[in-house]
Amino acid sequence: MVYSSRTFSGDRIASAICSGDGSDVFPLTSRPGGEKMVVANQLSDDAAVVFGYSTINGLPLRASRWSAGTGFELLPIPAPYDHSIPTNRAISSDGLVSAGSLSVRDADYNATAEQAYRWTAAGGVEGIGYLPRDDRSSASALSSDGLTILGTSSGSQQDYAHGELFVWREDTGMKNIHGPEPQYEQNSFLAGAGVSGDGNVIALSWWRPGGCGEDPQCDPAREYVSYITGPEKTYYVDVIEAVARAGGSSAIEGFTNFNIIGVTDDGNTLYGSAYNSTGRIEGIIVQFPSGFLRALTEPVRLRNISSRLHVGQAEQVSIAGFIVSGNVPKRVIVRGIGPSLATRGVNDALADPVLELHKPDQVVVTNDDWKTSQQRAIKATGIPPRNAKEAAIVATLAPGQYTVVLSGKGGTAGTGLIEVYDLSASVNSRLANISTRGFVGRGETALVGGMILTSPGNTKVLIRAIGPSLEAKGISGALANPILELYTGDGFKLDSNDNWRQSWAADEIKAIGLAPTDIRESVVLQRLAGGAYTAVVRGANGQTGVGLVEVYDLGAWTPAP
Repeated sequence: MVYSSRTFSGDRIASAICSGDGSDVFPLTSRPGGEKMVVANQLSDDAAVVFGYSTINGLPLRASRWSAGTGFELLPIPAPYDHSIPTNRAISSDGLVSAGSLSVRDADYNATAEQAYRWTAAGGVEGIGYLPRDDRSSASALSSDGLTILGTSSGSQQDYAHGELFVWREDTGMKNIHGPEPQYEQNSFLAGAGVSGDGNVIALSWWRPGGCGEDPQCDPAREYVSYITGPEKTYYVDVIEAVARAGGSSAIEGFTNFNIIGVTDDGNTLYGSAYNSTGRIEGIIVQFPSGFLRALTEPVRLRNISSRLHVGQAEQVSIAGFIVSGNVPKRVIVRGIGPSLATRGVNDALADPVLELHKPDQVVVTNDDWKTSQQRAIKATGIPPRNAKEAAIVATLAPGQYTVVLSGKGGTAGTGLIEVYDLSASVNSRLANISTRGFVGRGETALVGGMILTSPGNTKVLIRAIGPSLEAKGISGALANPILELYTGDGFKLDSNDNWRQSWAADEIKAIGLAPTDIRESVVLQRLAGGAYTAVVRGANGQTGVGLVEVYDLGAWTPAP
């Protein structure tokens, strides 16, 4: 007798035992007549449901299922997959959903493609497709609720070089979320290993089946390189780096060659194997603090964008534009702050701000004192303005471009603050950028742009300070020579720029398509971790005038066609 399949699920293991001739092998119950081989491959958390595959007298494999209530059964395969060969590779915790690969065959059982599939108690076998240009896809992991499937796809059964990771969800279907690193494209195979119960933490491995070859960047001591990633193609991290960030010890310390085979439902524990030249371990290979992986893999996003500047009259009112990118509406709160700035040491704060939100369909929403309208909705956000004379608007905005105008009631002037907060960070849309135009003065009347990025990952952010080119747009009194500085939340200066062509990143700025039209204008390009940042625009040699500060989240911004 030999073990032919072992599957780890929590603290349980499903095993199939084969005899030498491949007969009489299903240990859980007797089989219908004719079955020569039955392999148990996956089991539910309570061990009441087991999935596997079976063959009858050498005919193609069929998916099989055993449950405590119904016993052993072969799963029917509907057209157009009726000649297909399914292999179960994952199961939901309750045993009501399974996923795997479906080897699609013609009437003579010749292979034509391989498609990922899922089985549900309600709908039976369902092919879930493969990525464009690829004809081989296989599901390898399933969230415990059965709503998220992880797998890999490639151009042919022998094409390991272009293995791509996909995630299938009931609401979005199948999409590519990751590909091999460029240096490994010609010599690697990407394997999806595990997904947390809610689908927000994903584990995967790069496998180099041909070794390193001529690749000078390949480390032969790490044939298996395991990663964790989020549910979108946004951020990934080597598990060793993640362990270092977590600041704790783990079973993989001292092991450089390891392979993840799964992640627990809570997303805190990875299990698999790790080994070096002298030893090997199996089981739990690393445990992280609660919530660490979710925080690490959450896409870095602009959660708050703000601009503080002098609010005057006519062309010197404060005007901010922002973009909601993506394909679903986003709920935000827009605030116009004035009186409460005085408590932060700002002199000449705007006494009574008036806020306007201009939508793409020309609808304008206006608010003077925030308690006069939407008071309950504004309070429910947890961030209502501190002063009753300040303004706020809560709105659910479709993807598009929006403009906010901040002015003083009755034509009054003073220092004001425009803020936009993302109230629905989890939906598939983002605050892509903000641009604010206003008067740039000296001292505390400089133009200040603020932003808060969520998660401890990192994203590229490009910030521009525009002045001279505003004249071409009909703005009189434009700032002749803006200077841009970028600070962390605790006041450390990260970067500064006067003329953008003098930036170390000038070539990349041009390639991105966001180079200013005037060489006197300034740009800072930085990869920023989660946290608070401030961009300050001043005039060279104490100059004043109308200026524009723009913040682009390059992970969400799309160039205009």
